[in-house]
Amino acid sequence: NVTSGTGHVSVLSSAAIDQNANIQTAGGTVDVHASGGGIAMANGSQTTSGGGSIRYHAAGGTTLGALMAGAGSISVLSDNGSIEDAGGAAVDLAAAAALIRAGSAVGAELNPIEVALEAVAIEADGDVHLAESNAISIDAVGPIATNRVQLDASTVVITDAGSGINAPTSWVSLTAGGAIGVVTSVTVAELDLR
Repeated sequence: NVTSGTGHVSVLSSAAIDQNANIQTAGGTVDVHASGGGIAMANGSQTTSGGGSIRYHAAGGTTLGALMAGAGSISVLSDNGSIEDAGGAAVDLAAAAALIRAGSAVGAELNPIEVALEAVAIEADGDVHLAESNAISIDAVGPIATNRVQLDASTVVITDAGSGINAPTSWVSLTAGGAIGVVTSVTVAELDLR
């Protein structure tokens, strides 16, 4: 496991990243970046920030265990791949808000990305399947600021932001245990809100 007290955590690779252990900080931010491949979290692996933002950015696809930011926000960015659930019924994204951006699909019809969020913004070039446990709003998210730790222990701030749902050729399915609010624009081929 990687534990950092209240400090920031960065895991950077020029290839792919396989996460088979937990990452934890009590209020710092977490930055995981695979600039030359995908990110694969093992089923059951967790990243917890205690209120700081969490950013997972992959050149390829991303397989999620559990990202838990508390009152913070999450960015999950897959430039040329899908965002998938590693398996199980556990919540994949728990935070105040999340920005989800994928070069392909997000979740699957029989295995959606399970979330516990107040607000979400999505950009995708494939179909999207999310399942929220309570109420959720489709809204503007960000700017989400994450600290990238440098070799000299200094930090550089990276920001991400998005708004609404932008998936013009895709089917987007969002189920929720409470109300679904649509605050900002939604551009999709087909929308299923339940």
